[in-house]
Amino acid sequence: MNKIKASLCTEMIFGGEPLHEVLPIVRDAGFTAFEFWGWGNKNIDELEKAINETGLKTAAFCTKHGNLVNAAERNLFIEGLIETLPVAKRLGCRT
Repeated sequence: MNKIKASLCTEMIFGGEPLHEVLPIVRDAGFTAFEFWGWGNKNIDELEKAINETGLKTAAFCTKHGNLVNAAERNLFIEGLIETLPVAKRLGCRT
């Protein structure tokens, strides 16, 4: 099977299903990468394990909280970004 050179937004397709459980399906569908929205409600240990087992790349995900375009939430966004960077590193997400 040819690999699809695009990432799949897992939450748009799988809704609230546990992300670590859908990654094998994403891989088997031919994708090489995936993305998701926020990480605050995810089991990062299980997600990291599933990434290692499937060989998928983490294309992108959102910060923990805050809104980039709302000036009133700027500090909250920066706080969320600081919390998110170590998680991104763990999940191999460079974007």
